[in-house]
Amino acid sequence: MCDVHSTVPAMTAFAAPAPTLPVWSLDRCRWDRLNPASGSLYLLVDESRHLPIAAALTEESMGVGIGAWLVAATIGRQPPATLQLAGSSPEADWPALRDWARTYAVVIARVGVRQPGPAEALLRSALRALDAERGAGHDRLPSPLAQQRLDRWYRSQGGR
Repeated sequence: MCDVHSTVPAMTAFAAPAPTLPVWSLDRCRWDRLNPASGSLYLLVDESRHLPIAAALTEESMGVGIGAWLVAATIGRQPPATLQLAGSSPEADWPALRDWARTYAVVIARVGVRQPGPAEALLRSALRALDAERGAGHDRLPSPLAQQRLDRWYRSQGGR
C-alpha cells in the first residue's frame, strides 16, 4: 500500500544553464609594408576562447567580400551574440557587415578604441609576425610572402 501522507522531498526544477553565446571581435588596421601598396589586416577573434577565428590581408577594404568571409568563419561554429568592432571599418564593409549580422542575429557593437584584451594581444602578435625578419631590402613584402607569414602565424595561434 501506498501512504499518500508520506513526506516526499519537494522536487526542485533545475534548468540547464543557458549556454553563453560567444563574443567575437573584428579588427581592421592598416599595414603599410605590403608591396605594391598599403594593405589592411583583418582579424576576427573569439574573445571567450582567446583564439583567432580568421585573418586576412587585403590590398583594399573587403567591401562585399567581408560578408562571405564572415559566413565562412561561422561555418561549424556557434555564431556570436555580439560582434565588437575595433578600429575603423571602411564604409564599403558596412552593408555586408549589417547583412551578416541580420542573418545570424548578431548585435554589432562599435568599440571604437582598441581595448587591452585577447583581440588586441592577437593583433599585435599578428603584426609582429608580419614584420618579422625585417631588414635591409625588406621594407615592403610582396603580397604572397605577407599572406604566407600571416597564415603561419594563424596556425601557430590555434586557428583552424
